[in-house]
Amino acid sequence: MKSRDRDERFSAFVRAESHRLQRFAALMTGEPDLAADLTQEALTRVYRSWGRIEGGDAGPYARRIIVNLFRSELRRRMTRRARPHLGAMPAS
Repeated sequence: MKSRDRDERFSAFVRAESHRLQRFAALMTGEPDLAADLTQEALTRVYRSWGRIEGGDAGPYARRIIVNLFRSELRRRMTRRARPHLGAMPAS
């Protein structure tokens, strides 16, 4: 029963907060699809840590995850732009 109660509390959190989290992500990224992906990943990570963060800290924890995931995405994008395309080397 303990696991079921935990899952029910997490489900209630998702119902109450997922729309706000996705809006937060969309405002930050400007990309609705990316915002949906970040929100889903954040909720997955919140679930994994639910026993530790349940309650008032879950919302801020989820937003911090979204920010960190977006920062990682921006770093990946910058790295891809900075790397020369090895497949486009001129023939000798």
